[in-house]
Amino acid sequence: MENPAHTAPLSLDDRIDQRITHILGKTVVPMFNALIETSGKHRKELVALRAGVQRIGRRLHNTMPGWSDSKGRETTDPPSES
Repeated sequence: MENPAHTAPLSLDDRIDQRITHILGKTVVPMFNALIETSGKHRKELVALRAGVQRIGRRLHNTMPGWSDSKGRETTDPPSES
């Protein structure tokens, strides 16, 4: 192991760099990791919700065929009351 008394002192720039790296490692990196994890969970929830809405739309379309939108395309949306 190297004796610390025989090493050259760090320059002010090097000490600042080390301090910034330490602070980023203790604060910003964990925050980003938490955001990434949370966004992944939200994405999974949104994908599941979309799949559920599509499934309900298909079910409605199958039980009430013949609906169409104002342009004549079949849709899962009920006719509007005009």
